[in-house]
Amino acid sequence: MTIAFGEAPFGLRDVQVKAIGGSFVALNAAQVLSFVPIVTAERLRGGDKLVAIASIIEGVEWELSEGGVPFDVIDILIGGTLSSSGSTPNEVDTFTIDGAETNPWFIVEGRAISEDATSDMHVTLWKCKVESISWRMEQGAFVITECSGAGIDDDTNGVLTMEQYETATAIS
Repeated sequence: MTIAFGEAPFGLRDVQVKAIGGSFVALNAAQVLSFVPIVTAERLRGGDKLVAIASIIEGVEWELSEGGVPFDVIDILIGGTLSSSGSTPNEVDTFTIDGAETNPWFIVEGRAISEDATSDMHVTLWKCKVESISWRMEQGAFVITECSGAGIDDDTNGVLTMEQYETATAIS
């Protein structure tokens, strides 16, 4: 039995984020993009049996991890202020997170290639917000940016879209 294109995605080739109305910015060392639908469900019981089940997908919970501390990506995820001073070899980039700021809405798209790298699968989460972000510095290891949050229906594309491409296609 042959596996049809897109049915056996492998790994995580690319993840990009963009502010709503902005341009995509690639994560240079994306490690994980996971997503789980948020389901609200209720069961109706009566007469010693299950009578009905209501189940509605309301949104999506997601997690993302990236090797390093990419200020341009973090700015899209949580907002803040990015500034630069000095000149090479003494340039300093500074990212400042102020209290009481509202995290912005953004789009995230991930791409996994097929086992033979000729086709791929994309997932797009259309309207997301960060609910948690962290960094850990530890001896003998690179700093990893980890964040998680939720996404909702953007009233145009839904909560999320999964697409299988017969010919591998870059995120655009």
